[in-house]
This record gives sequence, C-alpha cells and structure tokens, in this order.
Amino acid sequence: MLPDRLLSVSTMGRAPGGGWATPQVPRCQQWVLLDLDDVQLPAACHGLGHAIAAVVAADGEASGRCAVVRTGPAGLQVWVELAQARHSATTWQQHPAVRRWYATLGARVLAAARAQGAQGGHVDASACAAGRFGRRPGWRLVAGLPDRA
Repeated sequence: MLPDRLLSVSTMGRAPGGGWATPQVPRCQQWVLLDLDDVQLPAACHGLGHAIAAVVAADGEASGRCAVVRTGPAGLQVWVELAQARHSATTWQQHPAVRRWYATLGARVLAAARAQGAQGGHVDASACAAGRFGRRPGWRLVAGLPDRA
C-alpha cells in the first residue's frame, strides 16, 4: 500500500469555540492550486518548470514563487503563492473576480505548457476552493501501477 501524499493549500484550523472533536476548516489562503488534467507532456520537458514560473512571476496577484508537480502521465499541479494572504479563505475563493483570475492564470499556465510541447489538457476549476489538497512529490498507485509524482 502506498499512501497518498497530500497537503492542503490553505492553513487549516479548528472552528472557533470548538473542541478537539471539531473538524478542521480552512482559515488562511497563502497558496492556490492549479490542477491541469488530461495534458499529454512530452518525454523531455526540461523547460516546462521555468516557462510556468515565468507566467506566475508575471501575475500581479502572485508572489512569484511556485512549485510544479507532475502528478502522473497526464497531469500537472501548480502551487502558486499569493502576494498577499487572504485571511478568510472560503469567502475569498467564492468571489467571481477570484474565479475569473484563477481561470485566466490557469489558461496562461496551460498555454505555457503547450508552448513547451504539451498537448491537450484543461484546468480543473474545482481546485479553485479553500482547503483543497495538492499532491506532494512521491510514489503512488495509478491504475494499479506504481507511479512517481
């Protein structure tokens, strides 16, 4: 058995007034997760990380720091650090302007991947939510076979 190596993009904490049995809820949003699915990456994509980092660095809402994780044969996750933390993660993620920004940034990142030889793909809009979990690099099972993110 290989456990999934997941990490929340939100700082999590217990709801106010709750005890130890209270579930954790998203508190602060310092990172967002772009989840690119069904993207066919070329065997050699050495410039992909730099190309995506350049897109993130050019975005005014981002700090410029990011991490790119190839999650499997047809997937990428891009962790993007926000220039300013949002202290009401759930409320911030629900604003239409935030969703539009997320979609625009995702489209630019996908275009950069395609410029590096990737084909197809789409941005999974469900990842634009507080408390989402992204994949950390490491081994996992994909269709019953070991695969390293």
